[in-house]
Amino acid sequence: KRIIFFVATTFLIWVSEPLLSLVDSAAVGRYAGKSLSSTTSTTMGNPNVSSVIQLAALGPATMLCDSSIYLTLFIAMATTNKLARGFAKGDLEDQIQTMSHVLGVSLAVGI
Repeated sequence: KRIIFFVATTFLIWVSEPLLSLVDSAAVGRYAGKSLSSTTSTTMGNPNVSSVIQLAALGPATMLCDSSIYLTLFIAMATTNKLARGFAKGDLEDQIQTMSHVLGVSLAVGI
């Protein structure tokens, strides 16, 4: 039962990124260029160029933001490994030092 709970939550974490990107694309596709639609409405069956450009720009931006998490995944893996070793040894000093270094690296990567 605990394994199923772990697998289900992990699956939801991995699926949430593409689903949120899909929602973003749907919202931009639906509402992009609406403020310009009164002055530059669709004529002769041509779609509003503004909304097409915005939707086309969203694709690479979404891919870049979704993929950027993989560049920083090493922080989570290294932290988990070092904290588990420190916890197994009962070394509170090592755990504090690890957290200090991880917060510093995360801050540097975030800026």
